[in-house]
Parts: sequence; structure tokens; C-alpha cells
Amino acid sequence: MPDSQLFGALLPNLDAFWLQHGEKLKLVAEVFKIVGAGASFFAVWKLKAIEKRYLFRATIPGLMEKIDGSLVVLNAWLGEPEAYQTQLTEALNHLWADTKSARRRTRGDANEAAESLIAAMRRGGIEPRFWQVWIVHFAGAPSPSREAILDIFGKASGLVRTLENELDDATWSNK
Repeated sequence: MPDSQLFGALLPNLDAFWLQHGEKLKLVAEVFKIVGAGASFFAVWKLKAIEKRYLFRATIPGLMEKIDGSLVVLNAWLGEPEAYQTQLTEALNHLWADTKSARRRTRGDANEAAESLIAAMRRGGIEPRFWQVWIVHFAGAPSPSREAILDIFGKASGLVRTLENELDDATWSNK
């Protein structure tokens, strides 16, 4: 039987099938559309989680090195405040920016450590804004106290340790 005759024989049966089951098939099609949309949203959500995990693993080691560099300057300032005053202002400015960045990229304990460091910096009178230059800010105001810098140093060291632990945990976790 040629294809045209086979198709012609099926056509009346197909019309009868559509008349009998058309509404049910439309309902099934709508359900599949909704399930497909849900699957798409789930895929996007999982992709964002994977991207966030990748960015964390890729960027946190460099961020920890930058915070360590600021800690070296803070430690030197604690030994010789007058000799490292200019470096202190730069280190505090960098530490502020790096801590804000760490806070955006982390959750849990590391985020709490970053919040704690930001709060300690605010208590010490350190809260740069984009329009401020710290050297100008410190020119007319006294530099932060030794106790404030010690508190910042301790909290920044704790942040680095917490980030190290989070990074170690991320290498073992697939969550």
C-alpha cells in the first residue's frame, strides 16, 4: 500500500480520535508545559549554585592572600606606629574592601566572621566611602587606637582562618 493510501486511511481515524480525546490531550499538554517550566527554573537555580560554588573556590584563595597582606601591615604598625602610618591607611582601606567582598561571597561562619570584622572596623572609626580618601581622612583626625587595630587584627585573622576552613570543606562537599 503506498504512503498516500495509508495516510488517507488513517486520517478519518485521527479525526475521530481528536474529537473524542482532544480536551484531555490539551490538558496533558498544559501539564507538560508547567512541568517543563518548573524543570527549567530548577536547572537555572542549580546552575547558579554551581556558579557560586565555583566562584567561591576560584576567588577565595586570592582574597585570603590580600587579607594576609593587610594583616602584615597591621602587625608592622603595631610594632612601629609612626613608621607605618601611610601603609596603615592603605591596608585598612584594602581590608575594608576585601572584607566586604568576602561577605558577599560567603555564607554561614565565614559571613559572620566578615560581619564581625566590619563591625570592629566601624567601632574603630573606619568606614570608608567611595568619595573618601583615607589619607585625607586621617590628616585631620587621629589614627585609630592601638586597641581598635588589635581588635581588627584579631578578627581579620579569624576571618582568614574561617575562609581556609570553608575552602577545605568546599573541596570535600558536593552540596
